[in-house]
Amino acid sequence: VRGCPGPGDRVPAQAADDFPLLQLMARFYHRAKRGYDAERCLVRMGTINPTHAPVYADLAHLYSDFGEYARAIEVARDGLRLQPDSTALLNLLANSQLNHGLVEDALQSYRRIIALAPHMAFVHSSLLLAMHYGSEIDPAELFAEHQRFGRMHTPPALALWLVDLARRCQVRPNVEVTGAPPTDASKGDDA
Repeated sequence: VRGCPGPGDRVPAQAADDFPLLQLMARFYHRAKRGYDAERCLVRMGTINPTHAPVYADLAHLYSDFGEYARAIEVARDGLRLQPDSTALLNLLANSQLNHGLVEDALQSYRRIIALAPHMAFVHSSLLLAMHYGSEIDPAELFAEHQRFGRMHTPPALALWLVDLARRCQVRPNVEVTGAPPTDASKGDDA
């Protein structure tokens, strides 16, 4: 039998309703880039247990991987109705929104994840990336978010080293930055 077993397929009856087997097959097909077969398994799993939120996460992930961002957004939202605080579903939603061009919606989703799980540095990093695409983002707001990221996710010793490095690397006010190599007169006292 090609693909995921369905109720009408010639397979043992228990295989068509074997949730763990379907899950294993869906993940195998997804990794093998056989989206139709993976989708068929995941939809069957959703039919067997429509309140199992991880099925929605797997299906949203599948759609996102294959560039079907509108479908991924829809499925992630369906899953969030079942499990509103699922950071996995929220992250899939935010990434799909960003890839679909819904930057402001993605920013809201990323911020919601950070409020739920502030330790997730990779999500905070995604928020910062998305902020660079936002049309309404004030540079001061972006800078403040970068500083917040540093406070939340940078080990104290590294943070101190970075602050010291920034202090030592500041451009002197009397030096003009032109992109050209400095002349002897513009090198300053350390030349």
